[in-house]
Amino acid sequence: HTRGILTDPRGDTPDGLTRAITKLQQRISMAPTGEATEGLLLRMRKMEDLKPWGSIVYGPDSSKWGISWNHASRRAAVADARGNCAGAKCPIELSFYGNRCGAFAISDKSWSLVQRDSIQHARDAALDECGKAGKACRIIGSVCADGSGR
Repeated sequence: HTRGILTDPRGDTPDGLTRAITKLQQRISMAPTGEATEGLLLRMRKMEDLKPWGSIVYGPDSSKWGISWNHASRRAAVADARGNCAGAKCPIELSFYGNRCGAFAISDKSWSLVQRDSIQHARDAALDECGKAGKACRIIGSVCADGSGR
């Protein structure tokens, strides 16, 4: 089972985001409070200060899973994806960033979560990985961090 957690080189910490927001606020002549608003996060995204995050989460016990994309932080992407788990715990997380893509393949006997540099590579690798333990794997979720490839 491959689990990849890719971290933001600037540090996926609230501090890193707060600093980035403070800088943006200074640049657009706002009071540099470092407080995030949807509008500011969108502006940062457009100015390419913020790369998008995507996440796929899975709970083998409940067979629930969730997927998200185009979030400002790993934490937000994971929270959104876990929102689809309907109260079940989805402890297994694959998060990806920037131009990376993730795919989730599953069969009766096995599953795999994989990230690659393109949606096709991610899907192929997930099927390949899942197929090592059993036949009849299929992709049930795949997306790039920016929302493409769905």
